[in-house]
Amino acid sequence: MAAFVVVTTLVLAPTVPAAAAGETTEDGNCRYYINDHNFGYWCSNWKNPRHETIKEFLDVDKDWFRDLRDPRMPECWIEDQAKVVPNKQLAEGENLYLETCILRYEGINLAQTQVRELQFTYSHTSYTEEEFRNAERLPEEYEPLIELVEDSNRFPATTVSYKPEDGARVGQNTIFYFDAAGMQRNPGGVMYLEPLETPNGALMTAFLTRLEVYPDGEGPGKPKDTCYGSSINPRQDVINRWENSPFAEFSPLCTHVYERSSRNQIAGVYSAVSYATWDVMISDDGGNSWRRFGESIRQGITRVAVREVQTIVVP
Repeated sequence: MAAFVVVTTLVLAPTVPAAAAGETTEDGNCRYYINDHNFGYWCSNWKNPRHETIKEFLDVDKDWFRDLRDPRMPECWIEDQAKVVPNKQLAEGENLYLETCILRYEGINLAQTQVRELQFTYSHTSYTEEEFRNAERLPEEYEPLIELVEDSNRFPATTVSYKPEDGARVGQNTIFYFDAAGMQRNPGGVMYLEPLETPNGALMTAFLTRLEVYPDGEGPGKPKDTCYGSSINPRQDVINRWENSPFAEFSPLCTHVYERSSRNQIAGVYSAVSYATWDVMISDDGGNSWRRFGESIRQGITRVAVREVQTIVVP
């Protein structure tokens, strides 16, 4: 099996920061705020929500995921829908399936860890038909827990994918892009969130303005690629234009060329670290004009399996 994996923190919202940065309204009790996973409008006389632990949410008497046996809470599971990859180079009879895993599964104490603190990895993993039939699925009893974590975050998870989708190769261009499923675009192609109407009648939204990718992970001397605006999630024809170009390093896309395979890396993959910058904007006139309020930077990790290019020798 081969896979690329995206690791990201998904956090329960809304959460109001202890000291919300932002503007104070006329009565002095309400303000706009931004934190790592949310933005909005908060008044000090509103009740601060209490965050449940996983144990409370599931109403169980166990302390660890591994002890949940009836039914078993799996560490990883796959979705039944296969992903179609154009021009794929998978082995005959293989398909890509979405696999979700709980990060640090063995170390999560259900009585201490809040629902909002769960972290997942997402990957498109290749399975043969037999492997697919035997792969683990998520029991229905645990679907509400996963859905709550995934659906209750105003900022999307920093899910960075790459092309070619069937695997990166040594000496060839690897193009990183933000997976923008379900997001809005303005005419220039910049992605943004559905505007939120606040109780005082203003509108708030966030634009994805910058993506930084460290293809080999962070550290001294490690390469960094930065892309902006519409280049964060380019159209397919733009990707096709640069994917095999010898001048891709000069493109506006987040592009990298791996010089070595990932065979000797931990778990056989490079851990590409990404930072997505969201500019939060406020409109006081129904969306006719916007002013910048602040920013939130969200981290994600994409595990990139890089293989050697196969050379076919014709006698």
